[in-house]
Amino acid sequence: MKGVILLKKKTVIVSLISLFLLVIILISFRLILISEDFSALSGAKAIATLWRGEDIAELTSDNSETILMSKNNDEGKNAIVSALDERGYKFVEQMGAGLIFEKNSQKTPIIFEMYTSHYIVYFLPNE
Repeated sequence: MKGVILLKKKTVIVSLISLFLLVIILISFRLILISEDFSALSGAKAIATLWRGEDIAELTSDNSETILMSKNNDEGKNAIVSALDERGYKFVEQMGAGLIFEKNSQKTPIIFEMYTSHYIVYFLPNE
């Protein structure tokens, strides 16, 4: 009788570990496939930053653009607008998947896309 109970416990433990590993692999695979603009590791770090309570997380930056992430809600969008306002950009309007800002009488579109259903990625051109 003890042997049967032990076998059931081992089966349950192995099943749970296998399920956990499968979920981790699927999440990792999904993150890898989401964007060609930055790595899955950058995306995971940005999400962790947002989980810690930050409003905006920087994914990557190069000479041509900076990629930022925020939560997919009004607070996330407002945080991006505020961050750009601090850089001298004034929010004009939203047009589809783009936010239009103005600086020195020149309009600049900020393109955004969903990273997951909970996070938005913004592509900001560098000056």
